[in-house]
Amino acid sequence: MYITAEQKIVASICHLGGLLMAMPILVPLVVFLVTTDSFMRVQAKEALFFQIGLVIAGVAVSILMLLLVGFLLVPVLAVIGLILPVIATINIWKQRDYSYPITGKYARLP
Repeated sequence: MYITAEQKIVASICHLGGLLMAMPILVPLVVFLVTTDSFMRVQAKEALFFQIGLVIAGVAVSILMLLLVGFLLVPVLAVIGLILPVIATINIWKQRDYSYPITGKYARLP
């Protein structure tokens, strides 16, 4: 499958929206709703599910901070939130269809 430059740029913006623009859910949601291209929709949906998963995990870690366990999980969550979108973007630019490890299988459901 050949991925055009426009598809690469839009998919990269979806994946890196949280890092670059501090809008982790809004950017992929807008792309998902506006575009008709199937590849960009799938990548926007992947990024959206991943970012929503990070928000849910962040809330869970915040609650666990009351038990002092959450402080150990904050760095793990931060590393996951920083590294995986970069890996997704690198894979997109290498012509690979990327799926996130945990949320990807749910994003690919019809």
